[in-house]
Amino acid sequence: MTSYHFMLDTNMFGQLVSDRSETVRDRFRSQDIDSFCVSTITRGEVEFCLARKPEAVRLARIATR
Repeated sequence: MTSYHFMLDTNMFGQLVSDRSETVRDRFRSQDIDSFCVSTITRGEVEFCLARKPEAVRLARIATR
C-alpha cells in the first residue's frame, strides 16, 4: 500500500502547473513524487478545465503523467 504525505488541491495543482511560485516548486521538487496524490474532485476539475480549454497544453502534459 502506498503512503501519501501530500494531497494536492486544485489551487496547489494550478500553482505547480503555472510555475508562478518558486517556493512551491522547490518544495514539490524536494519530495519524492510518490508522496503526492490528488483527490478525485481535483482530477475532475482538471479534466473539466482541459475539456473547456484544449489549448492548455502544459496542463494536459502534467495531468496525464
